Amino acid sequence: MKTVDDFKQEVGNILREVIKHVGKNQKEFAEQIGVKDTALSAVLRGKSGISSDLAHSIIISYPQLNWNWLFMEKGEMIIGSNVVVGHSNQIGSMVVAEKESEYSTLREEVAALRERVKGLETQILLKDEIINLLKNK
Repeated sequence: MKTVDDFKQEVGNILREVIKHVGKNQKEFAEQIGVKDTALSAVLRGKSGISSDLAHSIIISYPQLNWNWLFMEKGEMIIGSNVVVGHSNQIGSMVVAEKESEYSTLREEVAALRERVKGLETQILLKDEIINLLKNK
């Protein structure tokens, strides 16, 4: 029977495979999905399990990843990667191309939203500084 530590180790191995597949190192991957490198490192080493926030960040950043594969090791890693050869291959290729375009658009939107959040955080910090200066007068 598998222990919790066994499952944590398996999750770490799965994430290593994902990181390798997307062609990034650990730090780049952590930055891409918007988590701290130390949090990702703990999961990769099997020291902690994958949180729902981390899982969500991965799927948002890499929507082509198959949830079933990521969490249950069922199916293919990448959605649409097991298209049947033959007449349906052309249809499958069109669907994959359409989905890749949608994913690309969504990734751009997420990146733009992250930049907007950074800008808003900067505005908040500036307003806090002004408030502190006014209080100290």
